[in-house]
Amino acid sequence: MGQHAFHFVLRTCLIQLLLHYCLTVDSIDTDIEVRSETLPAAIVVPPSQSWEGNDGQWSTFTFRVGNPPQSVNLLPSTASWQTWVVLPMGCPRRYAVSNCTSSRGGIFDNSSSTTWVDKGIYKLILEAVEFNPSLNTSANFGFDTLGIGARSSEGLSVDHQIFGAFATDIYYLGIFGLNPKPTNYSGFDNPIPSFLTNLREKGSLPSISFGYTAGASYRPGKVAGSLTLGGYDASRFTPNNLQFTFGPDISRDLLVSIRSITTSNPKGRILMRTPILSFIDSTLPYMYLPLLACQEFEKAFGLIWNEKSQLYLINDTIHDNLVSMNPTITLELANALTGGQTINITFPYASFDKEVGYPLVQNTTRYFPLMRALNDSQYVLGRTFLQEAYLTVDWERKNFTVSQAVFPDSSTKQHIITIPPLGTFSDSNNSTAPSDSTSSKHNGLTKGAIPGIVIGILVVILVLAVLALTLTKQRKRRASAAAAAALAAEKARLEDDKSSDPSLRHGPKQELAHEKTQFLNEMSGEASVADLPIKLRLPGEMEASTPVTELDAKNTKQGQNPATELEGNRKRCVELPAGEVATEMPGTPAQSKFAKAKRLFPGRSQKGTRKPEIKLVP
Repeated sequence: MGQHAFHFVLRTCLIQLLLHYCLTVDSIDTDIEVRSETLPAAIVVPPSQSWEGNDGQWSTFTFRVGNPPQSVNLLPSTASWQTWVVLPMGCPRRYAVSNCTSSRGGIFDNSSSTTWVDKGIYKLILEAVEFNPSLNTSANFGFDTLGIGARSSEGLSVDHQIFGAFATDIYYLGIFGLNPKPTNYSGFDNPIPSFLTNLREKGSLPSISFGYTAGASYRPGKVAGSLTLGGYDASRFTPNNLQFTFGPDISRDLLVSIRSITTSNPKGRILMRTPILSFIDSTLPYMYLPLLACQEFEKAFGLIWNEKSQLYLINDTIHDNLVSMNPTITLELANALTGGQTINITFPYASFDKEVGYPLVQNTTRYFPLMRALNDSQYVLGRTFLQEAYLTVDWERKNFTVSQAVFPDSSTKQHIITIPPLGTFSDSNNSTAPSDSTSSKHNGLTKGAIPGIVIGILVVILVLAVLALTLTKQRKRRASAAAAAALAAEKARLEDDKSSDPSLRHGPKQELAHEKTQFLNEMSGEASVADLPIKLRLPGEMEASTPVTELDAKNTKQGQNPATELEGNRKRCVELPAGEVATEMPGTPAQSKFAKAKRLFPGRSQKGTRKPEIKLVP
């Protein structure tokens, strides 16, 4: 294949490869391509800056309900898929708490909303109800508008959302469900999508995911909680490389393995040594652990179980002792009961130093938010756990991460990372987990940047290939030019030799035609030896390219003719077969020529060696 053809084929292949890649990227999924270019940003839900609750001081988040909007402060629930609000009947006139409305995060009067659609009384469904019958209660369900933030300018709103409005004090604060499961009651015509699902379908949320930490009232400055929909705040945690997969039971999907629990004081004390599987549920404040583990807590910290309240109540003496000890408690977490990577989440004692009030107890008192689980289906890590842990959940990819929370001051800027929807290029490793090598797997190359990089690489390859071929071609041209120059120089040298040697002035010798080739034993009487193209050489000793000087009239003896006709009876000068010894031919004319040959090739006529012979070469 010639150079031009090779260049053409190479350029054609590279161009076709480039076009094929671009067409492939465009044809992966047109809908995904459009969505990736117009991907909405993650939504930050503003904290209320209030600390509310009757089982501890918890950071709540503000939402708008109904029309005209009514502001309520709600607690995020990682297990619920509905929004629950407190009705005015939840704060009757003779209620034991004087500031009932504000302590319960505000109330929602559904009769004052012009967009409320009543659906009837149904049970409040929650995983915790399955193992704690005391939490079993009902609510008035209906549809209305739900918006993010206290004012319409602060966030989006979605119409026709499902609400459970309750008056009981079993649940003291309302909740905002983060689970995307639909509501499916027998009285409803079709399953009702969750708030996150509706936002996603509306195009207002990049993906069905969230990042959440509960905040810490015991930290300096009271660090509020952080809730991000469709992403997470990378400034609120220390990333790690452990990614958790959802549990097989959809009602207990956020499942982690607690390998062990230890404390720093008493130093090295093991509070739980047998691994368990525990469900993360921020609806309740408690940590439900096996009875044996709870008894180890009792021994290490002097806790006392109160049968009446079913709580670990803390008196002043125990409290002072724990403050003096100031222990830290470390939970070792993994994705399975055995094997694999583990991470540690560490808690100061202050994260367990809570107060409980009415109606759980008659008078407000301190308590330790640890609960005795009756069986393995009750193991739960509640809101207390999420004070020192940051939870990132990707419902679309069915994975989540748990990281050690950090508590930046108010001057630290948020670092909001958007989690893209399922089906984008980020799914090459099927992971959206923040890692310790980067604050986000999505804080790198965008989908649009990847084709650009590939195109750039292909262009560079094309340029390098063309450059290499060009250099090769130039080298060949230089080599050809050098060869041509050498040939011209050799011709010039031969011309110089010809001009200085009279025997070369007759021009180049012409080879005899094949059919005219014969033994030259007779010469015309008019010809001269100098005119014949005869060269002398020894067979096998002189190369074909070796120049041979023609015999000249000056090489003959004085008085002899330049060329004499050999007698007819003289032997022809022929080339002898291999192995025969060459002898001189008799006759005076030939003797002079062979004598000259002997002088030209001295040392070749010793006895026993083959004598030189003359070969006439046309």
